[in-house]
Amino acid sequence: MFWGCFSWRGVGPLVRVDGMMDSNIYINTLAKYFIPWVQPLVEQDADLIFQQDNASIHTSVYSKWWMNTHGFHILDWPAHSPDFNPIENLWDIVDTHVRKRKNKPTNMDELAAAVVEEWNNLPIETIHNLIESMMRRVQAGIDAKGWHTKY
Repeated sequence: MFWGCFSWRGVGPLVRVDGMMDSNIYINTLAKYFIPWVQPLVEQDADLIFQQDNASIHTSVYSKWWMNTHGFHILDWPAHSPDFNPIENLWDIVDTHVRKRKNKPTNMDELAAAVVEEWNNLPIETIHNLIESMMRRVQAGIDAKGWHTKY
């Protein structure tokens, strides 16, 4: 499993997570990897908004408290709308690129290395297109009255 993030400026850290992620691992990941990466961006643009879905590790009392005490501006998120989250499309792109490799990974370490390489090679245009699609994603959700969309 991996945790990753991105902004208009490109991809952020990609963190390999062994086993299942819980609230403690999630917050430790944010503290160790996300905060140092995002700090220079916040200094340039204090209006950054953090987007995540409503997974229980994101909405636990501990996670909410930690994010609140660290000044996170979190985008309100509909309860059952994973269709909107552009990171899911980014994961799909990375997965597709890994599967199309001439030399397929043959073990977990090779797979992890391939994922990291593909993540770091994502074109900035892909990131921009996903971010620019947010208005269309939200409108599609409204039009679908909360049901699934093409996203």
